[in-house]
Amino acid sequence: MPTPSDLIAELTRVQRNAGKGLPDMRRASAIIEAIGPDGVCVETGMTPLQWSIVEGSRLAFLFLLARQADPNARGTGTFDRAPIAMLVEKGDIDGADRLVRHGADCPPEVAALRDQKAALRARHENALADIPKRLEGALESDAFVAHVAVCEAVFGQKPARIRGRKGHLAFKSVPIKALAKAEGVSPELWLARQQAEAARAGVGLFTRSLPGERTKDEIDLAPSTSKRDLICISGLLPPETGASPIEKLVMADLLDELDADHPFRLLTAGPMGVLGILDDLPDDLSAFARRLIGLCGELHTDVQLRVDTVGKGLTPNSAEETEEIVRLVTEDIAKDGVFWLPWGVDH
Repeated sequence: MPTPSDLIAELTRVQRNAGKGLPDMRRASAIIEAIGPDGVCVETGMTPLQWSIVEGSRLAFLFLLARQADPNARGTGTFDRAPIAMLVEKGDIDGADRLVRHGADCPPEVAALRDQKAALRARHENALADIPKRLEGALESDAFVAHVAVCEAVFGQKPARIRGRKGHLAFKSVPIKALAKAEGVSPELWLARQQAEAARAGVGLFTRSLPGERTKDEIDLAPSTSKRDLICISGLLPPETGASPIEKLVMADLLDELDADHPFRLLTAGPMGVLGILDDLPDDLSAFARRLIGLCGELHTDVQLRVDTVGKGLTPNSAEETEEIVRLVTEDIAKDGVFWLPWGVDH
């Protein structure tokens, strides 16, 4: 007789092979026919549905719900909790909404978040289609074409249109680190110079990853300097994060509010987060650092420094630790006015 562990192992196998043709769910279906979809794995204490949430496997999540998995079924030990609570903790309100449609109990705090999400959708949904369409139409404008030619000369290559991406062009492999070294500046300051020159031509210029982090970086150009426009077409919050595309524009709103008080230029907008450079250092830099830390809380992420950023989130667990993080972030920004708002390191 198969066990819940066997079902999870089979779903793991299917997930690993996702994208290599249509997923073969026959073995998983046979296990469910034999034991049902809601058994608890002895080794982990999770139900298969909880496993799909922990692993971020949308394929398994949807498959299990289609096979009548109980949206309220709890595991044991640390997983003696409702699946909907796990989704809300991850910030996946769309997943929580789907569970409710499948019969999950909806506590008041989840209902409030669903209402908030509906309001955001009403506000931003049209922009997700309208912004790329508008920018796509401006790619042939004289000012944009002229600045693309300038960038071709500096970067030593021609840009490409990437399938599935609208409203901008991509220089796929710019050696930012080498170009910055030749000019005797940091990769961030080299990029800031290119960005400032592009902005004077009415062109947005940004990278998809931290400049200089790799041997060669992708630089994207768009016929707009609006942060909202650039974030909408950027690689921020790719589908594998499980985040709704609308959350891009929520982040853009937060950045616009920050920009109104502390003007900055957008240098990076990609899967790992946003890099900005302040026009002028604030008089109270520690207050600005506190505001960034607060923004990280609103974005369900940990504040990070630019040094050893990936996977090194700083989560304050006490007042003393909070003050230490404020000090570290303040010192990081004081170097050159550059700040980093990461995405993807969950509390």
